[in-house]
Amino acid sequence: MWRVLGLPRHVALAPGVWAVFFAHMAFNFGAYYMTNWNPTYYVEALGLTAAQARIHLAMPHVTNLAAKALNPALVAMVAKAGVPLLGSRRLFTAVGFIVSALCILPVARLKHLDPWVSTALFSLANAFFGLSPSGFKANYLDITEKYVGIIAGYGNTLGTVASWAGPQIVAGLLQRFESWDLVLATVAASNAAATLNYVLRATVDVID
Repeated sequence: MWRVLGLPRHVALAPGVWAVFFAHMAFNFGAYYMTNWNPTYYVEALGLTAAQARIHLAMPHVTNLAAKALNPALVAMVAKAGVPLLGSRRLFTAVGFIVSALCILPVARLKHLDPWVSTALFSLANAFFGLSPSGFKANYLDITEKYVGIIAGYGNTLGTVASWAGPQIVAGLLQRFESWDLVLATVAASNAAATLNYVLRATVDVID
């Protein structure tokens, strides 16, 4: 059997597998944008000092943890409502990514308002990012039984690549265009593209 990086060809090239991979990359790009670049945003765009920004920078992580804590109850509620497993995976991925994108998009245009407006939007965005792992990340366990470790390893590796590439992309956009609007629109577009691909191609069928 022809293998690709330790996986049977039909597994390695399965659209459902790559739907998870692309979602993982978009997640790391978007979620880690806030970790990597929010300190710069609060100083350069909002004019806060590092000391003034410390609570603002912590809040998105607090809301993200709160959302993750609610995930089991929300997943159970969705299942009780009769939503099938594939629908649940799509729902949590799509809502997590799309609402995060909608929260992030207007932030730069509202920078003239109180910094807490930006913080509220970033916090909501990161809270919804906290929902999406109940979609695409849990999907790793649905699509394979024999190769779950390998596939999850590749997914995490690609996610790490996105975590590394994301700051380079943001730095390049800021250097060339000097536009936080463009940066945030890029994050939102990444979310939207990954959502569309995931909704169209995700599967819960074992592909071994």
